[in-house]
Amino acid sequence: MLLKEETWETVYDADNVNRMFNNIHCILLRYFEYSFPIIYKSYSIEHNDWIIKGIKTSCKRKRNLYIVETPT
Repeated sequence: MLLKEETWETVYDADNVNRMFNNIHCILLRYFEYSFPIIYKSYSIEHNDWIIKGIKTSCKRKRNLYIVETPT
């Protein structure tokens, strides 16, 4: 809808192809950024209370064994 309302005079009035392309690119980029704004989200760390101390210890041990025994 936004592109339909654009006049495109800057594109047609350009004197060479490179300027035409740059004008089209700027128009499309402007409307794209307007239509799809960047949304920043903050992520919270989820705590897994169901993981008990024994499971955490086993995971650490397994990770250490993998790192030590993996050939480089």
